[in-house]
Amino acid sequence: MGGLSGRTRRATAMASLALLLTPACTVSVDGDKDPGKTPHATAPTDAKGVEVWDLRTPPSASDVGMRADEDHVTYETRKPRRVRFLLPEGKELETRIYLLIFERIMHKDPADPTRPTGIDFDTKPMPLDTAYSVMRDGLTSFGLDASPVDDWRTKIERRPSTGPSADLTIEGGGNTVVGYLDIGVGGIFQPLDGDDSVTIQYHVNLYGH
Repeated sequence: MGGLSGRTRRATAMASLALLLTPACTVSVDGDKDPGKTPHATAPTDAKGVEVWDLRTPPSASDVGMRADEDHVTYETRKPRRVRFLLPEGKELETRIYLLIFERIMHKDPADPTRPTGIDFDTKPMPLDTAYSVMRDGLTSFGLDASPVDDWRTKIERRPSTGPSADLTIEGGGNTVVGYLDIGVGGIFQPLDGDDSVTIQYHVNLYGH
C-alpha cells in the first residue's frame, strides 16, 4: 500500500488530534427553532479547552440538553473543536469535530423513553493519509481489527483515474462494542472535492445490547 510510512501516519494522526483550537462557544442549532431558546446541557465539562462528555453510563435527556418534545439536539461550531468522550471500561475517544448530534430516533429505551438513543458527530474534511491514520488508530485503540480501514484505503487507491467511477464516493470503516455502546467509525472519501479529502463520521448507539 502506498502513501506515508506507519510511523509518519501515526505522527500525523496524533498531531491532528492534539492541535489546540481557538476557544469557541458551542452553539445549538435545532431546525428552525428560535436560537434564543438554546437548551442547556448539564453533562459536558471543560478540561483545559477540551469539551468532555461522560458516556460511562447512559445519559439522560437533561444531560444532553434535549427537551421532551424534540427528537434531536445539535451542537455545532464553525471551527472544529476538541471533544473527549469518556466511555465504559475505562476507555476514551478524543477527536476534533464541529458537529455533534444527540438523537432519539427509530427506537426508544424501555426504561426511559425520553433518553437519547444515538449520537452522530463529524469531522471536517482532512487529507486521506491523515484520515486513514486517525481511523486506523481509533479502531486499534478499541481493540478492533483495523483491516476494514485498510480495505477501504485499497479501494480508494485502485479506483479508476478517469471516467464516471473516478468521481464516486467511497465509504468504509468498522464497528465495535464498548460496554453498552455500539460505536461505528466511517470514512467518506469524496474525490469531487478536488483534493481527495475525507470526512470521518461516527455513530454511537446508546440503547444497549
